[in-house]
Amino acid sequence: MKKFERGSTRIFTYISIVIFGLLFYHSLSITGENSGEWWDEHVFFRNESIVWSLICIALFLCGFVFIGIIYDRFLCRWKRNFFLIAALVVSYAFSVYWIYANPVAPEGDQLMVSQYANAFNMGDFRGFNKGQYIARYPQQLGLVTFLRVFYTIFGESNYQAYYHFSALMIPLIVLSGCMIVRHITERNGKAELFYLILAVCCVPMYPYVGFFYGEIPSTALAIVSAWLFLSLMEKFSYPKLITMGVCLGVAVQFRKNVLVMVIAFVIVAVVRWIQNRSKENLLMLLSVVGGVLLLQGALRLVYYDKYVEDAEAVPALSFIVMGLNDDYGYSGWYNSYSLHTFAAYDDSTEAMMPQMKADLQTYFNLYKSDTSYAVDFFTRKMNAQWNTPMYQCMTMNKNTVGEQAKLVQTLRYRARTGLLIERVMKVYQMAMYASILYLLISKRKEWESVGKYLLLIASLGGFFFSMLWEAKTRYVFPYLLIMIPYFAVGLEALISQAKARIGCKEV
Repeated sequence: MKKFERGSTRIFTYISIVIFGLLFYHSLSITGENSGEWWDEHVFFRNESIVWSLICIALFLCGFVFIGIIYDRFLCRWKRNFFLIAALVVSYAFSVYWIYANPVAPEGDQLMVSQYANAFNMGDFRGFNKGQYIARYPQQLGLVTFLRVFYTIFGESNYQAYYHFSALMIPLIVLSGCMIVRHITERNGKAELFYLILAVCCVPMYPYVGFFYGEIPSTALAIVSAWLFLSLMEKFSYPKLITMGVCLGVAVQFRKNVLVMVIAFVIVAVVRWIQNRSKENLLMLLSVVGGVLLLQGALRLVYYDKYVEDAEAVPALSFIVMGLNDDYGYSGWYNSYSLHTFAAYDDSTEAMMPQMKADLQTYFNLYKSDTSYAVDFFTRKMNAQWNTPMYQCMTMNKNTVGEQAKLVQTLRYRARTGLLIERVMKVYQMAMYASILYLLISKRKEWESVGKYLLLIASLGGFFFSMLWEAKTRYVFPYLLIMIPYFAVGLEALISQAKARIGCKEV
């Protein structure tokens, strides 16, 4: 492998080892959780016994050692796609079950995008006027446009149809993740089986099916794009190239946070192009960037005559300033700073800029003068987002409109079974960080292709983004889904290496 790509992967690997080491270290002693109150989305911390955490991880590993033994002796003879199809069916069935087990309706921003989709379909475009929701948050326009088409087909405010659409995205996530494991492990059957088990058992994934927003569709399309990207690295084809660009562009329109993943795609494509200057790598780069720009341009074209000249968007810098607040001890949490300050300056970014810069400087001065407080603040902010194993899946789906199933009730109100599931997901999260950390350390010399790290690069970008932006555990949820393939690969590598060390032979 040539020096430039190898050097790039080494730099990324060492930075990632530090970050995942921090996440794993803190996961052993602290857990973020929600109170269970319907009105409170803040994260509170519970201290954990490090010894007990390590015992739980060991038991988790023992469970997968047993699964690995069963695979080596019996299941390895079965066709891999049998397990994949079974996982797709189970994940879809449970997604549909959740729609009916937890009947919810959109609220807050979810409700706003739905209402504006209906208004636009009726010819009412006042949302583009100065001070209105779409003018202030134009990043929602892609989702609104999709909902316009969706409501035209399935009926006005048809939330149930959208939930079923999200349910269809779950097996797509599972399928794409499995294909990614195949590409980065060169068809390791045991790692694939581990992935399918871990993906199907990822409890927070299912409640988000009922979240009337772009998290599930955008993440699904981004993971599909990653699968196609890795496939293109193995065998180039124009249909896959075009599909990848379109999927990534649509994913960004669902949720602008996907741009963090787009940057990862760009980094990998640029590194590979600099490495060998091949036409294929240049076309992959152009597809990634072009897909995003073309979809954004198409959206702009659709509404070209609806934009109002003096209607400005809430500046991105205000969300960074808000991400530095410590009101009531909730580090970086939403406190209405961006919206209220913007409104106070008559929705003018130019007028608001001196205030934002002054507030930003105030925070910087505070952290500079008290480094111990700065460390404490960012540690709390990190743990509230990255060490909360349920990822606010119940808190974000609290606007119930019907009778909940017992399983949903026990999760929502944190009853005995719900607490058990939370504890299992806690072990799941600790084992995930441990497995990825082991993978990074053990493969740092063997994995010299930057493409193998594609979604881990996206996860690292998501980490730094979460430390700057307004804090919310929901924003980290997509990174959970894109880390699961590496969780499985790291878990398989860890178990195989442990067996080799004690002299066990593969069957």
